[in-house]
Amino acid sequence: WNEKSEQAVRVNKAKKRVREIIKEKTGMIIDRPDSVGAGGTTTTGNIARKCFFEAKNCQVLIECVPLKVRSDGECDRKVFEEFITNLSIILRAVSSKQTVNTHQLDQLCKETAIKLVQHWPTFRFTPTMHEILAHSAALIHANESRGLGTLSEEPLEHNNKNLRAYRERLARKTTQQANLTDVLTRLWIKSDPIVRSYRRVVKCSFCNGPHNVRSCPKKCEVTSGCLSFEDHLVDCIFTTSRNSVPKVDGCFVWQCPRLSSRCDHHGRH
Repeated sequence: WNEKSEQAVRVNKAKKRVREIIKEKTGMIIDRPDSVGAGGTTTTGNIARKCFFEAKNCQVLIECVPLKVRSDGECDRKVFEEFITNLSIILRAVSSKQTVNTHQLDQLCKETAIKLVQHWPTFRFTPTMHEILAHSAALIHANESRGLGTLSEEPLEHNNKNLRAYRERLARKTTQQANLTDVLTRLWIKSDPIVRSYRRVVKCSFCNGPHNVRSCPKKCEVTSGCLSFEDHLVDCIFTTSRNSVPKVDGCFVWQCPRLSSRCDHHGRH
């Protein structure tokens, strides 16, 4: 998506305003050069999760959109709020490892894309957004209707800091071949089953079980009574039977106007 010259000034001004509001109300610094020295910007995956999946931060992002009513009679902020909700559901389904109802996911993706184009006719999808909305359901269907979490590149990218440390401190620097040979040797040692058996055992801080607190089943049971609005919709996507998808007022739960508003309970139902 390329910005036109006459729109560049307005876009840069809006970006600066959004950055200042988010920094003032949440303390997060976005779209700035990374000061760590690893390259890139401060808009990392962790920042995106905090911004989109935490209720308070998400509401701050939504309030950055002006209350402008378009020709179709809908407010910009309301449409953007619905887009954030749908995108949160889609990304959770895509990055999961569970069985996904691809029919409902495909329907949700199409409705989201059509809504954006109808409300903002000049909107152009980025390649990444096009892949998510147009092809994610087909990819999950080809993966035996399971989410693409097992195909994630996060573990590979997480190993980049180890590669940098190995090349700088634990490898010969006489030649390129010797350096890479030592790095690969270190990686083989790290993945050895005997070496891995001495790794720190992950223990849950909630129930002391052999798992992470984020995947603790007992904690999920305790907090299941106060799930967010998006959590209920994600459960509908994970439903394997089309007939078992909850409906309200004759429509699917994410289409119901009575439940789509976030005005109650801090924007969550």
